[in-house]
Amino acid sequence: MAAALVLAPGAELDPAELAAFLRAQPDLGPRQHPRRWRIVDELPRTPSFKVLRRALAADGIDATAPLPG
Repeated sequence: MAAALVLAPGAELDPAELAAFLRAQPDLGPRQHPRRWRIVDELPRTPSFKVLRRALAADGIDATAPLPG
């Protein structure tokens, strides 16, 4: 599983904190944690505001760094 993350303006991301947060979620099993992730400026969307998942994959979301832990 891969994830594209859009951060709030001025926000910073600590990958170790993100991994710990995901592990602490009772509704998410280990297989539901993203193994790869990338920070993007915005998500590509259709005119009806649905996320274009194929555009993310074509843009290289599959070639990102794995989360620690």
